[in-house]
Amino acid sequence: MALMRNFIPEVWDARLLHWLYVKFVFGGIVNTDYEGEIKGLGSIVHVNQITGGSISNYTRGVDVVPDGIDSNMTSFQINEAKNWACQVNAMDQAVMPFSTLEANMQKYGYLMASAIDAYGLGVSYDGAGLAYDSAVATIGIADIPKMFASINRQMDEANMQEDGRWVIIPPWLYEKMLLSNIGVMAQNNAILANGVVGSYLGMTLKRSNAIPKANATDYECVAGAGNDAITYAFKSIETSPYELPLQFERGVKSLFCYGAKVMLPDRLMGVLIKEKSE
Repeated sequence: MALMRNFIPEVWDARLLHWLYVKFVFGGIVNTDYEGEIKGLGSIVHVNQITGGSISNYTRGVDVVPDGIDSNMTSFQINEAKNWACQVNAMDQAVMPFSTLEANMQKYGYLMASAIDAYGLGVSYDGAGLAYDSAVATIGIADIPKMFASINRQMDEANMQEDGRWVIIPPWLYEKMLLSNIGVMAQNNAILANGVVGSYLGMTLKRSNAIPKANATDYECVAGAGNDAITYAFKSIETSPYELPLQFERGVKSLFCYGAKVMLPDRLMGVLIKEKSE
């Protein structure tokens, strides 16, 4: 079957983005309100933030003094560009089933998700306004309840919203929680999109293998509430077929770009942890 000859870019893009968002952990903690503004690498996204606001005591007969609502303009640049390409020999293509196309889209969608997760989680950790601890915390099974309780308490004290709280955790921490029956974990066949694997103390747990590391052992995890703390924008620039003129090879190449910025640092917490051997 001619997988490349009857190439439809929109179909390939749609399938690619489908598989991207299935495994896209970062995509579940951001807003994409300004995604339509970008045209390509180097685009500047301008974001209006409303500042100011206070609650005053009421006194009968005294004029109310209104707040002046200021608009704080901030911006970020689309500074990341990635590409992928694959090709197939005409002899192989002749016997290749259509399912190979879907498998390829799944593979590249997952690879894209991993690359953007690593970038986005790094931006989130670096921009977080709160920290779980002043130094790296060594976490074993016995330390898990205290760690999550402390994260929850710090969120309360920072007046973070209670609904929609989440924590990004590495696979080793998920394993410890699973084996020790800590938290409400989804079964393997029920694991949801965006890396959701369960919940604990009212916080959604999201597992990612793309969490940045400060060194070989220290994981820069992130916790937060809702999805308005980080703004993210993505654009698929081009997905197109190509042929090698002197060979019987046909292929597909794709180019995409993205960028992100922390807009509300006080709604994000950096959680620096490492695994305790046990």
